[in-house]
Amino acid sequence: MRRRWRKFRSLPPRDRALALEAACLLALASLLLVLLPFRHIARWLGSLNGEMEAETDPALARAIGHAVERAARHLPWHPLCLPQALTARAMLRRRGIPSSLYFGMRLDGPDRTMRAHAWVTTGAMGVVGVPAPDEFTVLARYSR
Repeated sequence: MRRRWRKFRSLPPRDRALALEAACLLALASLLLVLLPFRHIARWLGSLNGEMEAETDPALARAIGHAVERAARHLPWHPLCLPQALTARAMLRRRGIPSSLYFGMRLDGPDRTMRAHAWVTTGAMGVVGVPAPDEFTVLARYSR
C-alpha cells in the first residue's frame, strides 16, 4: 500500500488530478449503471450514430485515457469497459473534447458466446478500450 501511495505521489500534479477525477467518476459510473436503466444513461451520451468529429488536444485525451485505465486497475472492484468508457467520455466532455462512445460485440469460441465491449475515441485516436481493427462489430456509436 505504501508503495502505491509513493508511486501516486511521484506522479506530476496534472496526472494525479486526472487519476483522482477518474477514480471518482468510475465509482459514480459503476453506481449509475447498477441503479439506472440504460435508457436514462443513453440520453446523456449524445446522438446515436452521429457524425464523428476531429480530435482536439490529443495529448490531453491520451492522458485522460491513461488516468482512467490506471484508476480502474487500482480500484477494489476493477471496473470493466463500460464504466471506463463512460468515465473517459465524461472527462473529455468536461474539457470540450469531442468524442465517440462505441458499443460492439463479437462471437467467441466454438459455442459462439456473445461478448460485448465499449470503447471511446476522439477523431481517429483511441482513448480507452479500443479493440484491434475488426475484432468487434460496431452496434452503436454515440457522438458528441
